[in-house]
Amino acid sequence: MKKKIILAFLVATILLTFSACGGGATEEASRFHPLHVELSADADFMLGTVAFLITTNLPDNTTLLLSLRGDDGSTRQTHVTVRSGLAMSETFGSFDSPLQGSYILSVNTGLPSSQDDSVTDIIGLHGEALIGELVEVSIGGYSNVVSANFDIYFE
Repeated sequence: MKKKIILAFLVATILLTFSACGGGATEEASRFHPLHVELSADADFMLGTVAFLITTNLPDNTTLLLSLRGDDGSTRQTHVTVRSGLAMSETFGSFDSPLQGSYILSVNTGLPSSQDDSVTDIIGLHGEALIGELVEVSIGGYSNVVSANFDIYFE
């Protein structure tokens, strides 16, 4: 009789544990509304330099990493912050050393957990709400990140 009571107690504990975990996961996933990410980059060229205007529907305060990689192996980077759907970069290049040739502009969010709390409240701590062509699984496979590439050519 004592074995039956212990067995019944163990079965009840296991069932309660699984139902609590399942309910929490469903509740957490449904907490976020899907955000189909849109992002574009416009280049403002001037005498061998360029600045980029990023237009996106990512939340205000989202930090983006902009990397400009040249076919010569050079890389220039800057961070920008989204405000009202826009983010403007600093100028890449200089009048003394103008940019020339082919480049790729990469725009990335990095890990969602590194974003401001006001951003993760919308996209989730692991980017759960992010969807669309520009959304990738992070290298560690634990989060969704935004990644977009644009070809740039300087004459």
